[in-house]
Amino acid sequence: LTSKTWFRRRATVGSCTDVSASTTLTPAILGNEIGGDQTICLGASTTQFGPVTPSGGEGTYTYQWETAPDNSGSPGTWGNVSLATSSSYAPPASPAGTNWYRLRVTSGSCNTTSNQSKVTINALPTISTSGGNVSVCQGLTTTLTATGGVSYTWSPSTDLNVAAGEKVIATPTATRTYTITGTNANGCTNTGSVTVTLNTLPTTPTSNGTSTSNQCYSGSVPSTNLNTTFISGTVSSPLEYQWFTESTNPPVSAPVTNPTTTAGTYYAFTKNT
Repeated sequence: LTSKTWFRRRATVGSCTDVSASTTLTPAILGNEIGGDQTICLGASTTQFGPVTPSGGEGTYTYQWETAPDNSGSPGTWGNVSLATSSSYAPPASPAGTNWYRLRVTSGSCNTTSNQSKVTINALPTISTSGGNVSVCQGLTTTLTATGGVSYTWSPSTDLNVAAGEKVIATPTATRTYTITGTNANGCTNTGSVTVTLNTLPTTPTSNGTSTSNQCYSGSVPSTNLNTTFISGTVSSPLEYQWFTESTNPPVSAPVTNPTTTAGTYYAFTKNT
């Protein structure tokens, strides 16, 4: 059948005739296919389902889109999508998650539902660094470790040993903010940032007299006395003086907080506080 058709039966016996009640047959509704599954990243656009071009029925059609939450890979309970009553529908692109869609087409007393299509919206990664913003003294390095994704690029690449990877080594020559572009296992991308602040070195301490000073004391020698024999230039923050028995910079031993009368060579270090 291609159109609505009525049928009845006529029975005749001799001169007697009987006609049955009529039966109406309406052709099935065809052409209600909405398209396949979709997978996108949060913030991207979904692809419109339809428009469908049905045939059959009584020739005029009404539409109602329906949706259902995902239930372990299958649709849960179906319900109408509010105000979605046209032959096409663009599913929302948020929030992240999975939902199912189908279209119910009605023509007269006949109706049919389309194929079921799944729309998966994957969340974006949260990209950051494991230690947050860092401060580094001039001439030293720091390792920056990205988190939240499976692959990363860094921009700008200035002062970095590489421009891609989970870990990079920064040797800052100025304070910089790096943008990290990270991609997760679902192929979704997001950005984060980290600031590396360069701390300039304090002025090297110099002796009021000669660079090497032999001094004799009776009893203990307070560190304050030693401190007062050194001066420094102007810096942007207060200075802290510490005494060590080694010249390695930075020192690896503990500072000497109160040098004794033990003979030796003491090295003064300054640092920004």
